[in-house]
Amino acid sequence: MLDRTTGLVWKRCQEGKQWDGRFCKGIGKELGWEDARRASNGAWRLPSAKELKTLTRPANSDGATVDGAAFPDTDPGLFWSASPSDNDPAAAWTVDFEKGVAFGFAKRSYKSHVRLVRDAQPPDMRQGAPAAIALPARVRFVLADHGGTVIDHRTGLAWKRCQEGKQWRGAGCEGAGRKLNWHDATRAGAGGWRPPQVGELKSLLEWRRTDHETIDPRIFPGTESGVFWSASPSDTNPGAAWTVDFGKGYAFGNETRHTPAYLRLVRTAP
Repeated sequence: MLDRTTGLVWKRCQEGKQWDGRFCKGIGKELGWEDARRASNGAWRLPSAKELKTLTRPANSDGATVDGAAFPDTDPGLFWSASPSDNDPAAAWTVDFEKGVAFGFAKRSYKSHVRLVRDAQPPDMRQGAPAAIALPARVRFVLADHGGTVIDHRTGLAWKRCQEGKQWRGAGCEGAGRKLNWHDATRAGAGGWRPPQVGELKSLLEWRRTDHETIDPRIFPGTESGVFWSASPSDTNPGAAWTVDFGKGYAFGNETRHTPAYLRLVRTAP
């Protein structure tokens, strides 16, 4: 499966499963990290964490965070990347396709799933057919309202280009980002604008652009490197809610509701 956005070709089925023309059949293999690295075959290789993270999408109604049409029968749970942990020599990075997040401290002895990738190659003319099925190319972000609104064609959402407390002035987001507690954040918005659900907010994460920036600064300039509220309450703690940290690039489901945090509003795209 060719992803025109990244120029990568992915195996449609994870390791242990085979494509039969309609489905990925079989049982997904779970391997330790060293065995996962040795699963490479020819040009096929274990992806880096950054490459693997590009396959995540906002969770659908079934909780899946990978495109089921492009990658059918993907097992929920952790998939290995080839990226070693930044801090622990006995660990490596994984991506959780049930929660849509990356995790940099998975012990290399753990058993996790594997999906292989390779760089795009020219069509195999000897076979008279393309070497990969191409996903349709489309620009993801489009600006509207004189640059103050961002329409995301991937998710069908429209985002305020500036976080709350800042205003779009034609060349950037001016002002100071305002921090709110969760109760005030959930009451913010008018004219269709609202606080995002955690899956919506996570869709803006871009894997480790820099050490302290995990959102595209060209699309969302002046974004604070810190915690942003979602409208999603905690799954386990009635006094907490979900946040997304755009400095560290992960979601946290147990943020105390009186904690001050930033906010970016969203609405359904017209």
